[in-house]
Amino acid sequence: MSNLNNIKPLKVTKKTINYEPFTISRFNFSKNSNNVNYKKANISYDNNEIIDYNNNQDLDSKEKSEATTNSLDVETKKKTDVKIDEIVKELDSEVGNGPTKYRTWFYGYDNSGVDWCAIFVNWIFNYDGNSGLFIEKESGQAGAGYSCRNSVKAGYGKWYSTWNVKDRSSIKPQPGDVVTFVWDGDVTAKENSQDKYWSSHVAYVYKVENNRIYIIEGNAASSNANSAIVDNSRSFDINDSRINGYYRPNYENLDK
Repeated sequence: MSNLNNIKPLKVTKKTINYEPFTISRFNFSKNSNNVNYKKANISYDNNEIIDYNNNQDLDSKEKSEATTNSLDVETKKKTDVKIDEIVKELDSEVGNGPTKYRTWFYGYDNSGVDWCAIFVNWIFNYDGNSGLFIEKESGQAGAGYSCRNSVKAGYGKWYSTWNVKDRSSIKPQPGDVVTFVWDGDVTAKENSQDKYWSSHVAYVYKVENNRIYIIEGNAASSNANSAIVDNSRSFDINDSRINGYYRPNYENLDK
């Protein structure tokens, strides 16, 4: 057995880490009715301690460009989110409605027997001053992909195609998108059409969560157009092969 008296104590060396001095800038902006004022605060550190703080400094041209872009992005997102929230909230009261209200709005009378999923989406974007996001009434035409095609052509938004796209990682649906589907029985017609917008059904995305889109749709819950309703109970995996694509309106262009 070792002699405990011969064991030498461990020598512990305390190591101090010195950091190189550095300075960071924090940007702030204030806005009034006429312009936006940008300032920065320069904060200098030495060995992880603040040694200088210069507030209310002017930005150079590059910094101002970056600050302007970032603040506008934030304001645009906020404006878009508010508008989508308004639409979704107002659509809650439409759930359960039948076709008469929407077909009458579209045609001027209840055009009995006509499928109305696209009519409902047209109505969403035009009933409350939302025109300029989606083609209005389409001169009596309302196919599931028709309005998306013409809305993109008019510059009202962008199209994100998912049909036969194996890697959809770059396509991220968002609340406020219009989603179109090609049902299993229409695949041949879709392929024969050679039209990326051609679709069987169209709906409005009100939520995206856990890789699923949640939709509100017209002409739902029945194969009979006259007894179908507005429904918000369905959701789809974002990788569902029946999803043809998404139309994303330019919400940021709205004055509201």
